[in-house]
Amino acid sequence: HLLDPSTYVLLTEEQANHDIEMLWRDIHAWTVRHRSSLPDDTVNFIRAHLDKVMEDPLGYFYLLIKLHKLPIAGRPVCSDCGSLPHALGRYVDRELQPIVHDQALYFKNSVDLKTELEALALPANASLFTYDAVAMYPSIDTADCLARLTGYLSQEEISGKYGFSSTALLEAIELVMLNNRMRFGDIIVKQISGIAMGMSPAPTIANLYVAIYEELHVLKFLPSPVLYLRRFIDDGLGIWLHDQNPAIDEGNWTEFQECLNAGGLSWLFSRRSREVVFMDLRLTIEGRHIKSSLYAKPMALHLYLPPHSCHAPGVLSGLVFGNVLRIHQLCSNAKDVTKE
Repeated sequence: HLLDPSTYVLLTEEQANHDIEMLWRDIHAWTVRHRSSLPDDTVNFIRAHLDKVMEDPLGYFYLLIKLHKLPIAGRPVCSDCGSLPHALGRYVDRELQPIVHDQALYFKNSVDLKTELEALALPANASLFTYDAVAMYPSIDTADCLARLTGYLSQEEISGKYGFSSTALLEAIELVMLNNRMRFGDIIVKQISGIAMGMSPAPTIANLYVAIYEELHVLKFLPSPVLYLRRFIDDGLGIWLHDQNPAIDEGNWTEFQECLNAGGLSWLFSRRSREVVFMDLRLTIEGRHIKSSLYAKPMALHLYLPPHSCHAPGVLSGLVFGNVLRIHQLCSNAKDVTKE
């Protein structure tokens, strides 16, 4: 991963120390420059963090091994919580969250998704499909992402609606995206492309990057041939309405896929069928409605805390109640509740 010159550049200790000093000055100058538009607690939090982390200001790189996929691969992650730009990233995340929540394809969690799906009455020509972004975070072009967010967040109706300073927010986004430096053993790297998974605003930035494109280009496919479309960061679910003419139907499907793939990321699409797996749910069309049951990947080991764990007693009982609640909330049929 770290020897990929298109994504990372190796730094010496001296280079890293110089860059960190410059970044400290840049972030502090940002708090001075935008002092009038920032709450006191935001400025105090960011400045206190700057001083607190200077002894160890870099993030830490590690891999999460994706055992459930073949071939087995590593997901690159940056442990960002103690890094110099972390507090500024928290500010970015807080400002972007309400914007992301208002996007057309956003949904909060599996329970909300199930509620929406059960309210639908499907025509006979409906099928389900899913789509999944290929390596979303490292694949996002940094310059394209900054340009897209700048165009969207600079609009007065957007900044006015959500009550933020577009200049301050866009400068903060740029500082965070362009200054991810990490240690791995005795190696120091700077990420020069993509968004580092593990940075506090990474999900919101990636979400908004895709949502802006969806608003301009993808929503035109609704309500036909796409009856319903939702996306959770890099995973999407849709309901497709087939055309009676197979040639037209296949042409519509190809156009839809090409449109999504023209937005800066590559997406993999499932077959259109009456059953799909999405968000740890097995979704099935039964009659005119969609029913759900729990799904676990083949490598899911269901490892729970033992009763002699050092966790507080409430955590242990909470696991039991939480799992029982999840079963009742997400299973449509009583037989599935009983089985789980």
